[in-house]
Amino acid sequence: MPTTSSEDFKDKFDSSANANSTAPEDTPRAWWFGKPSAEDGQMREYSKFDATVVYLRELMEKHQPDAVWGFSQGATAAAILTALVENPSLDPVFAAAPKDSSIPWPPKPFKFAILSAGFFPLDPRTTAYFATKPKTPTLHVLGRGDTIVGEGELQSFSSEALATVTDASTLLQNDLYL
Repeated sequence: MPTTSSEDFKDKFDSSANANSTAPEDTPRAWWFGKPSAEDGQMREYSKFDATVVYLRELMEKHQPDAVWGFSQGATAAAILTALVENPSLDPVFAAAPKDSSIPWPPKPFKFAILSAGFFPLDPRTTAYFATKPKTPTLHVLGRGDTIVGEGELQSFSSEALATVTDASTLLQNDLYL
């Protein structure tokens, strides 16, 4: 989802992406923005998360893909989507009937999900999504050199923590900085 501000991108990621860019590849994008917790500084509250869930639901109604792939924050969004597709009752947006009654809902679970350099979501709204582990087979591609969500990060936030959310996970680690 395009964002209207490029401040987070310049400061956090040394990116020259600009919300006023004429080139789509230079437009900043994020599923949501984390707000640090006063308690421990971890990103435990996601602004624009509700808009993300609505957008994902609209995509599912329109396309109903067989599988999902995501990188970084997109991998986390893909994991959330995997859980919601398997159990739409976990979120009122996914539990609602489709706007077009000819669209089959809920959709079939994904055949698989590929989650590359993702992280476990810490926003409390996502807790219920993973209380029951999704059964969708997942491949987690992790870089040992990842300094954002790598092994040295808070255990509950790490890529490894995301790899535990499904019953059918395969973990592939490499020495790259994903």
